[in-house]
Amino acid sequence: MLIIMFMPDAKGSFQSLAGVHQLFFNNWILLAGWVHYLAFDLFVGSWIVRDAQALKLAHYWVIPILPLTFMLGPVGFMFYQGLKLVTGSWRQAKEGEQIK
Repeated sequence: MLIIMFMPDAKGSFQSLAGVHQLFFNNWILLAGWVHYLAFDLFVGSWIVRDAQALKLAHYWVIPILPLTFMLGPVGFMFYQGLKLVTGSWRQAKEGEQIK
């Protein structure tokens, strides 16, 4: 809703860092962007937990990955993929044993 209300009047663009800075200078657009990133990181974190449970990975391996996913989404996701590679769980997923 915030994007619909405030984006048409916003200056800036996603074509350069200066453009992004100018775009998010409006506090309402900044709030909408921040909520979007938080929601995406929380979604990825919840997917990691469900996937790890389906693959029967020990939860204590996943716990340190979740703060990384929340603070630095792609970094946490890559660490999780690395965990699956190291534990051999990626083979289960590749063979179609992964749930949802």
